[in-house]
Amino acid sequence: MDSTELRLLIERYFHLGFENQVILDFLKNRHGITISLSTLKRRLRDYGLKRRGAQIEDQELREILLREISGPGQLRGYRAVWHSLRLKHHIHVPRERVANLLRELNPDGTRERRRRKLTRRRYISYGPNFCWHVDGKN
Repeated sequence: MDSTELRLLIERYFHLGFENQVILDFLKNRHGITISLSTLKRRLRDYGLKRRGAQIEDQELREILLREISGPGQLRGYRAVWHSLRLKHHIHVPRERVANLLRELNPDGTRERRRRKLTRRRYISYGPNFCWHVDGKN
C-alpha cells in the first residue's frame, strides 16, 4: 500500500471521529495494515490532525456556521452542527464553542429548540399527484 493511500485512510477514520485504537483495528482488519499506536500518533501529528486546539478564527467559524444553519439545516441543534463541522469541513472545535456561537447567531432557533417547538416546513402543491412524500404519508 502506498503511503498516500495510508494517509487518506488515517485521515478519513480520524475525521469520522474514531479513537486511535479503533483506527488501528480498522487498518488491521479491513485493510491488512499493522502499525503500532505510537506510529499512528506520530503520523497524526505529522499530518497536522489534532482532536483539540483547532486553530480557526471565530469569524471564519461564524461564516461556516451561517452556511450550515441556512436552508435545510436550520432546525438542527448544536450537536448535529458540531458533527457536520467534523465530517464535512474537518474542523475540530469544542461543542461548547459551537453552542455559544449558534446561540449568538440564531437566538430564535435556539429558543425554539429549547422549548421543543420547531416550525414545520410548508409545502405548496399545484395539484393532485404533484408532490409525493417518500414515506407515503400526506
